[in-house]
Amino acid sequence: MKKIWVGTLQKTVSFYIMVMKTGDLVEAYESAKTLGIDYGLGILLDSYEDDNGILYFEVQWKHERQWFAEQELKVISEDR
Repeated sequence: MKKIWVGTLQKTVSFYIMVMKTGDLVEAYESAKTLGIDYGLGILLDSYEDDNGILYFEVQWKHERQWFAEQELKVISEDR
């Protein structure tokens, strides 16, 4: 839970942070897709963080493997 103070009133806000990891089923956001290619769902194969702290994931799509930045992907199902 995260508490946010608004004036003299206190409001509690809860949220869940999704952490991507190898084995997760993902979908690319429309803004990250190449036009004309049906990406469908993909599986996270690998990840790395660059020198600037940006996290990238290697995704196996049905047509090929590609690297995507964390903010370009949405988790559909977590590998447990």
